[in-house]
Amino acid sequence: LYLADTNGNDLIVIDGETFKVSKSLKVGPNPYASFPAAFDADIQRLYLISQGDNKLWVIDTKAGKILNNVDAPKGTGEMTLNQQKLYMANPNDHTVFVFDTKNLSTKKMSLSPLLYPQKALADEKNGRIYVYSQSRVNEITVLDMDGKVVKNIPIGYPLSDFKFSEKTSTVYALSRAGGFMLTIKNGKEKFIYKKPEIVETKLNWPNNVTVGGSKTFYVLNDFSNSYLAFEPEILKLNGELTLGGGPYSTIFTADPKGGTYIINKGIKELWHLNPTHLGIISVMKKIPIKENIISGTALYSAKKIYLATDSSIIVVDAKKDEVIKTIDIKGRPTIVGADQERDKIFVNIDNKSLAVIDGNSDAVENSLKIDIGRVLFDKTNSRIYVLGSDKKSLSAIDSANLKVVGQTNLDDSYNEMVVAPWVKKIYLLNSGKNKLSVLNSSLKKITTVDINESLKGVSAPQATTIYPDEKTNKIFLAHRYGQITVVDAVLDKIIATINLPYAANPTSLKTDPENNRLYVANKWLNQVQVYSLTDYTLMAEIDAQGNTHWLK
Repeated sequence: LYLADTNGNDLIVIDGETFKVSKSLKVGPNPYASFPAAFDADIQRLYLISQGDNKLWVIDTKAGKILNNVDAPKGTGEMTLNQQKLYMANPNDHTVFVFDTKNLSTKKMSLSPLLYPQKALADEKNGRIYVYSQSRVNEITVLDMDGKVVKNIPIGYPLSDFKFSEKTSTVYALSRAGGFMLTIKNGKEKFIYKKPEIVETKLNWPNNVTVGGSKTFYVLNDFSNSYLAFEPEILKLNGELTLGGGPYSTIFTADPKGGTYIINKGIKELWHLNPTHLGIISVMKKIPIKENIISGTALYSAKKIYLATDSSIIVVDAKKDEVIKTIDIKGRPTIVGADQERDKIFVNIDNKSLAVIDGNSDAVENSLKIDIGRVLFDKTNSRIYVLGSDKKSLSAIDSANLKVVGQTNLDDSYNEMVVAPWVKKIYLLNSGKNKLSVLNSSLKKITTVDINESLKGVSAPQATTIYPDEKTNKIFLAHRYGQITVVDAVLDKIIATINLPYAANPTSLKTDPENNRLYVANKWLNQVQVYSLTDYTLMAEIDAQGNTHWLK
């Protein structure tokens, strides 16, 4: 048995008969996810990628020693082995790499870019490669051995498993979200259980939704790289702007009147859009940023934008739309929030300290060393709340001087934290136990809400995300397997449970009281669903082919 120790960068070998550690092999660093690996039982070889240094390690499992290591493509995902060749799906490069284990050489397939390939399977006997990609409709692309596209098979839903049987020359694709299994043999597809309905729309991976008043709401789409404007009454597309930055863009407003900026992380640009909310979308200015942008916010009165990068805070003049200063930070900064009244920006540095940047001098004026697991800024009550990395301690900090004004040890570990400043409460969520603890602003416990009471008979109803909403005076909890619990923020009582469609995975929501709407993003169903805020009945569904992430 081979265990990858990501902390010590070791490959631990365990004897299968005695269950004792027989050897430990030092491999490259891997600070991210698990090691992608493949095993060739015929020649007793283990192939392993250390993602920290992008090395492919060749290990003789019979002798228990490392034979070689070679450069591997950066960002390699899953690997599969067939006929002594490794097929490596690479979401970073949107393509597939083939590694020949005989001569230790890597070839990039010359094909049209595949949007986020997750896994590649090879049928050497019939000269076909099958690639599962999370594209606009989630699809399986069939290639010949030279990388030429033979066929695209849209499947609509993400796959939970994707395998190839050499014995039967059959591809098996299983989708738990779609409720089907697809087999591919001799070029023929067969859907078992049901064939999914494929609807390709403008909404592909809707990443961010902004409600812009009674006329329009806006959707930022990662896969289609576009910014869309919809009319809420009939969900009609009013306008569209194609972005140039690729996936993982973010959006924020630079003034309360609606001046909108989009961070195009792929091309390292900040785009200033027109400030109107009438479905008309155009770019007023494109501001080049030379570094990778992590997050951004703005100070309204100072008319400045602050962008956190890997090692600095970049200041942009919002009147001229140009970079005016770079503030060097010793560590990786993440913007926590902005105090609009005092013109201050709060920054989390490496989860080890908090810093305050003055909006007049654009310099760090104060800092506080503190262990950070989660951090939130309560602008209404001038407090910063820090949940420790152990998830069992909570500190309250005066945002005016960065002095700790309260600290408490919690009765359990909590993985989510939100503040409801209008009722001066802090909500802590333990997802595993469906336990919601309510504290006052003095960090004194008020009560505990047992979420399980409203979910009797529901399979695995873990609450994963919590949303406070001052406009409706409610706390919404999204559950992994298709429910939303609604809690009254004054009474701290459960007042409603919304049962979502089968296989739903609500990852984010946004309320629009003016239009009596609750928007829910569903990752597994690839939909944005619209519910009534009065009786929580389903009003509409917007197809969003590709995983739906979050709304804002």
